[in-house]
Amino acid sequence: KINVEGDCMKKMVLLQGIVCILLCIFCIAIEGQCVRESAIPEKAEHQGKKVRVLLKNEKINESNYHGKVRIKRTCGKKERINEVSLEEYLYGVVGSEMPSSYPIEALKAQAVCARSYALCRMKNPAAKQYDMDDTTAYQVYSPQNETEEVREAVDATKGEVLFYGNVPAETFFFSTSCGLTTDADVFRGKGEAYPYISPKIVGEFERASFSDDFSKEEVFRKYITGDGAGAWEENEKWFRWSTKICLKRLNPQGIREGKAKELKVKRRGAGGVVECIIISDGKNMVEIEGEYELRCLLAQAAETIVLNDGTETSCTGLLPSAYFVLEESNRKDEIEVLGGGYGHGAGMSQNAAKAMAEQGIEYREILAFFFDGAELVTIK
Repeated sequence: KINVEGDCMKKMVLLQGIVCILLCIFCIAIEGQCVRESAIPEKAEHQGKKVRVLLKNEKINESNYHGKVRIKRTCGKKERINEVSLEEYLYGVVGSEMPSSYPIEALKAQAVCARSYALCRMKNPAAKQYDMDDTTAYQVYSPQNETEEVREAVDATKGEVLFYGNVPAETFFFSTSCGLTTDADVFRGKGEAYPYISPKIVGEFERASFSDDFSKEEVFRKYITGDGAGAWEENEKWFRWSTKICLKRLNPQGIREGKAKELKVKRRGAGGVVECIIISDGKNMVEIEGEYELRCLLAQAAETIVLNDGTETSCTGLLPSAYFVLEESNRKDEIEVLGGGYGHGAGMSQNAAKAMAEQGIEYREILAFFFDGAELVTIK
């Protein structure tokens, strides 16, 4: 009897041990599943979530907007905020940021970029009341630019977002490249925060390679003053441009008014973009740091801009880009500027996307080219 009870006890202990092991395996499996699910973009988080857009356009007709336009009072003033689904929001963005006449694959690439950018803003809103506004400070948003082509591009990519790791990629884009792009250091040293944005040669060149260091003055000068043959955007009007800077109109703080005598490039970043310039009046010297800041300053002293197709336009607000070299002019009080591209030059060039689409390259390949290591993920 004692032996029988002892055997029973052993069997019970063994059975309990087996049950414990099975429970442990089950728990580990569940935990692993939870880890895998947590590594997947937060799909549930965005189900039914609305984009909140501050409407700054005073001429808008509220009845044209999808979703609801709510009037909210902040800081003593009334603000109109459009609460709209992410996909319907994109109907008003894609055609505002890219002509709807562009190839459908380019529009699809733009739709994914705009959706990814919007998701970033929804996770990091501009203010308590809204995620972003409807201007170029974020993404231009207007229902009047909603077309059948735009809706087709948005619908064809529904829910598709670029992720880097487990977070949405902030997919910057700009109008036209000079045949080169830069990294996110152009946004005042933020390169490490955006590892998926890196310098690109935007085309098929025989005389340039990724080994060329375009941050060196002589290398970039040779490139930008060349014919640009092989660039996907070589026929775009902003691919090359030139203007003249009137030195007397350069009046940054620290320089005597009307006395500027010298303008030089001090430093270039990846892809050749100018990061710092030096201005001197003979007694004082100042440095202007930052792509955006120096474009603002130089625009105040810029003359008419001559474009790639020979047409002319005025310079308003910003120099077209910071991809330029400086040349001596026939006049002592002038500096000639030879440049290329339109915009900050980081991320996707919209006109390059157009050219690539015209060559039969589909939107997934376009996005993969401009955003290294970013994964296309579908959210609900």
